[in-house]
Amino acid sequence: MRLASISLYPVKSTAGHEVTAAEVEPWGLAGDRRYLVTGADGEVLTARVEPRLLACVARLDGGALTLTGPHAPPLPVSPAGWRSTVTVWGTPVELTDCGDAAAK
Repeated sequence: MRLASISLYPVKSTAGHEVTAAEVEPWGLAGDRRYLVTGADGEVLTARVEPRLLACVARLDGGALTLTGPHAPPLPVSPAGWRSTVTVWGTPVELTDCGDAAAK
């Protein structure tokens, strides 16, 4: 078996980016799908409901996340707000808000 490529998706449903190496943790690739987008009601938004997410690229550099896309300049994002719990595919997941700039 030969692995041809590895792509990371730091934010669920955004465009992925190819990497040359990845660390495997017990719950998956390090940095893969560690962030998600929720609506005002706390429901998880995916590209199935909000296809514009696919135009956004999220890159992790160390612990820093940067969002880029055709609609705005690059935006550094960091968890710094309130914590809440959402349900993803039937599983409760604790999250930390990343602020108004990321929400826009």
